Amino acid sequence: MVPGVRFDPSDAMADLAALFEAGTADELHRALVLGVSAHRANEPPVPVGLLRRVHAAGADRVGETVLLLATDPRWERAAGLMDAIAVTEVVDDEALDLLARAFIQADEHVWWRCPDDWFDGEVFIELGDGSPVDDSSDGEVPEDELVDAEQPADAAPTVVRRRLPPAVRRWAVRRALAGEPARWAAVHQRASAAPAKVAAPLLLGLLDSVGLVPPAARRVVIEAAMACNDATVRMAGLRHLATEDRGAAIARAATDPNARVRLWGESLAVAAELPGRASGGEADADQVRSPADGGSSSQDGQGTLF
Repeated sequence: MVPGVRFDPSDAMADLAALFEAGTADELHRALVLGVSAHRANEPPVPVGLLRRVHAAGADRVGETVLLLATDPRWERAAGLMDAIAVTEVVDDEALDLLARAFIQADEHVWWRCPDDWFDGEVFIELGDGSPVDDSSDGEVPEDELVDAEQPADAAPTVVRRRLPPAVRRWAVRRALAGEPARWAAVHQRASAAPAKVAAPLLLGLLDSVGLVPPAARRVVIEAAMACNDATVRMAGLRHLATEDRGAAIARAATDPNARVRLWGESLAVAAELPGRASGGEADADQVRSPADGGSSSQDGQGTLF
């Protein structure tokens, strides 16, 4: 990987080749952070392959690699990415648990500190303002367009902002509760205080793990989901409610502000009247596709994780 090489943003193959040219964790980090993210994939084999490749000889900085892979726009829609990473055995449980806790507490973005040696020496900044090029300098870069990267020791570090995909935050909740179900209360409190884009995947993660939650607290989780501003989360909560009390789910859906949720409730009511149907149950609720069948809505983290 040659730092600073530029690729056509439309050339996904060149982007992919640059990623696989990385032979070390540092080179992969550079490609992920500084490269042009033209490649897109909805499946996790590529990021998992990159993880295995650069950490085949050791797990040094593996947590940072996972953080950058999980927050990379190339794979933000890759289903099951963190689950696939977790079973590679490249990342130990301690690192996965640390990432899960960080992802739960983060706001819409996380921040990652770039190594200082990435910017040793002089860095040429292309302003890109559309101004005509001055050919009178015989190829020399004007001094006012040079930045001396040899900053004083007390200079602020260089950090990059990485958007945290909802699916990754949702995985973090499942991971946390699988190891310590009692943490449902802390996650519920975090969701209650968070903006909708952050709260939505937290609540979906709680619903994913509702079977681990104490029986007396399950209705608290379901009620929180049904009160969410995100229709996807409300639908997911209603589907859980329907397995316990279909009549209550139908009544709640009938007054929902979202037309698709109301339609789901109407369909559930019709299904309840068909001969041979049980008085309630998850099977009936699953007959109608809802916003919850797709991904959750999207989700600004303060503080560097690594």
